[in-house]
Amino acid sequence: MEVRIFMAFLAGVFDILLLADGNSESSLYQMLPFLSTLVLKNGKATAYVCQNYSCSLPVTSASELQTLLVK
Repeated sequence: MEVRIFMAFLAGVFDILLLADGNSESSLYQMLPFLSTLVLKNGKATAYVCQNYSCSLPVTSASELQTLLVK
């Protein structure tokens, strides 16, 4: 299974890593309908960093992701 969307939820002590493959028929998408709003950027694996009920704009490079995670 190819990983298509990466999301990191930063919630203080509790950090959650969520990997979604883009299959809107999967049980993950059925349980978390907001995943359907997150899309690939330019056909590349895409990362969203979410904190306090809000997600960043999508990024596709490791350096952009690192910048978001160290904020």
